[in-house]
Amino acid sequence: MLKYLGAFLAFAFCTKSPMPFNFAPWFWKQLLEEDVTLEDLEAIDSYSTQVLRDLQQYSKTLSDADFSAGVDQTFTTVLSSGEEVPLCAGGESVQVTKDNVDEFVAKVLEARKNEADEQIKAIREGFLTVI
Repeated sequence: MLKYLGAFLAFAFCTKSPMPFNFAPWFWKQLLEEDVTLEDLEAIDSYSTQVLRDLQQYSKTLSDADFSAGVDQTFTTVLSSGEEVPLCAGGESVQVTKDNVDEFVAKVLEARKNEADEQIKAIREGFLTVI
């Protein structure tokens, strides 16, 4: 079914026909295998984006002691399905610190991007069949 959707999107693209879909930039970037950003994530999950931005801001404005006292986050994230997954080996026990907050944000983006790999691959196959 997803291959058919990809073929339908490609057909609409080639014929310049209007599509009744309004996909987020996150979807299009994944389809084109481009890097996704926090701004792209915001279109599909504004809460997670705000938490990640707050962590980045806190890492710049708080002291090490205040950051450690106020932030209780490990290298895990919650996917769209509600499943909590580790972002690295032993991620459940790796604490987010001021020094590794940017790495944490990058790993969250990667995990969220990869959660729909199979579906995006099928849509891309259908799209490329027509193109």
